[in-house]
Order: sequence, then C-alpha cells, then structure tokens
Amino acid sequence: MANTDPLVAGAKQYLAELSDDEFDTLVAEVREPDSEPKASTVADGRERFQNGRR
Repeated sequence: MANTDPLVAGAKQYLAELSDDEFDTLVAEVREPDSEPKASTVADGRERFQNGRR
C-alpha cells in the first residue's frame, strides 16, 4: 500500500484546491445519484472526505 501514498496525497491536494463549484461539479460527475436526495452541504462532504468516509 505504500506505493499508493503519493497518489493519495496528490488526489487530496487536487481536491483541496478545488473551488466549491468545481468540487460540486466533480462530485456530480462521478457519483451516482441517491434514490433519495439528502440535504447536505459542500462542507459536510469535505468533512466526510477528511474523516475518510465516503
């Protein structure tokens, strides 16, 4: 797993540098829509990401 550490670090840096709009657009592109929409903010998503939950 040590071989992926630079990749993970690069991905985290890339995500951290995105504006709120860019982050929302990226998430909308890669994540399938929920069957029931949840009331969630970008800050909530970033907090989950930083805590390792997706």
